[in-house]
Amino acid sequence: MPLGRGAGGDVTLAVDRDAEEAVLRVCRDSGMGFTILFEEAGLVDVNGGGMYLVVDALDGSRNAVRRIGSYCTSLAASPTPRFEDVSVGVVLEHTSGRMFHAVRGGGAFEGEEALRIVKHSSLGEAIIGVDFCGVGEDDVARLAPLVARAKGVRHLGANAFEISLVAAGGLDAHVDIRGRIRAVDIAAACIIVQEAGGVVTDHRGHPITGGLDVHSRFTVIAASGPALHAEIMGALGSRGWR
Repeated sequence: MPLGRGAGGDVTLAVDRDAEEAVLRVCRDSGMGFTILFEEAGLVDVNGGGMYLVVDALDGSRNAVRRIGSYCTSLAASPTPRFEDVSVGVVLEHTSGRMFHAVRGGGAFEGEEALRIVKHSSLGEAIIGVDFCGVGEDDVARLAPLVARAKGVRHLGANAFEISLVAAGGLDAHVDIRGRIRAVDIAAACIIVQEAGGVVTDHRGHPITGGLDVHSRFTVIAASGPALHAEIMGALGSRGWR
């Protein structure tokens, strides 16, 4: 059931609200202080504020409502309100129970199993995730050469889980050039890929930087290694970016 628009601008569903309230209860009961960035509620100080938590309580909520595909909870922690300072990431995919987590400098894991990307596919061998939702005609044209050259293309409807699969080897890359994705969607998964040995940049090949707030929007290219990342960048082209 739609409940209006959340702080991030998207339509809030009842399941989104309920998931955020569940996270809030756990944080309040912990007795610890947090400043939490939610997709729907925006910034919320808990127990006096403190460490920044960047939370998408239910990434893939429309999947959850329709009982299709994957949906997950994504949580990242940072000592500052900056994307580049995120130091912890956790992504839990609910339909399978798969949990990915990472600490900066401490590696990435699925459950207790350490993740280290060892397969470095060329684009012609790669299965890649591409988010096409709401793309304009210019971006469709830009993505066409990439899609044509990849071995296979997927989109699961839960970006945090999809990016995490790059760390686990389920996907070789994930591409989102729409300029619409928010920190709550990708902050946790990006550090998981980086700690597993993958490459994560924006659409220009630069490190992802920006504010941990409801207004900042990002692009993301996460790849299993530098060679594949370079192929993806080449397929997308470097001219005419907005």
